[in-house]
Amino acid sequence: MVIRSYLLIQQYTEAMMALTSSPSLRDHITPETLAMVEDLISAPCRSGSRGRGHMLLVRVPSLQLAMLARERLENVRDKLGLQFCFAVLLGSPASELSLPRNFTSRLRAWRGCDNEDWVPHTYEDLEGLPCIVILTGKDPLGETFPRCLRRDTSHHL
Repeated sequence: MVIRSYLLIQQYTEAMMALTSSPSLRDHITPETLAMVEDLISAPCRSGSRGRGHMLLVRVPSLQLAMLARERLENVRDKLGLQFCFAVLLGSPASELSLPRNFTSRLRAWRGCDNEDWVPHTYEDLEGLPCIVILTGKDPLGETFPRCLRRDTSHHL
């Protein structure tokens, strides 16, 4: 479980690097992961998208590994200058969604919401937001995921 989680983190970080600064890394990444990360990075920039993209759901079995995954993915994303391109979120039944202000503002604008105190409470509230959600713990019973969800089935943890 631990080794698979580290390999998963490595696949996503290498995919980000391969698509932005180190094309030679493409040979080390599964085509599925590369395609999903490419879509995550490029979809918000496409003409007519208004910054909208897909949600990528990644399941990591333990909270500690999920926290490490979020930290590493955010670190690489930020170093590559992609911090405004997509969010990296930790999804846990034990905690509320926490989203950086710039992404919350984007969601409010898409909804035409003038309430500055509005924040997303459900995964469905993230509709259209390009993001990686690292889900840990038990399945969120009764939770509805947005239509923009993409699941990574290339890594079964």
